Amino acid sequence: MKSYFGLVCIGLLALFTFCYANVQQLTDENFSDLVKKEDEWLIDFYADWCGYCKRLEPKFLAADRILAKIENSNVKLGMVNTERNPGLAARFFISRLPTLVHVKDHQGRM
Repeated sequence: MKSYFGLVCIGLLALFTFCYANVQQLTDENFSDLVKKEDEWLIDFYADWCGYCKRLEPKFLAADRILAKIENSNVKLGMVNTERNPGLAARFFISRLPTLVHVKDHQGRM
């Protein structure tokens, strides 16, 4: 019973964190609509099974909170699940996880 309660608490904490984060979940379908030519993005490519990705996630969300406090920050943060969006992973030639890609003027830089 204790382990079940712990799992529920962790799940609610994760849900609460994502509700208040500005990090966008980017997919094969919504990428072109969300990432405009004039936008600047930092995109985290991850997989659910990747231990290093799980260790990076809190730091990535903390970066989002820091960027939200900067008054004229135009950098947007996004995450791409490579298992569910293989087209985006192929488009950016993702071969290792996690991978951070900076996108500006529709050009990706690792």
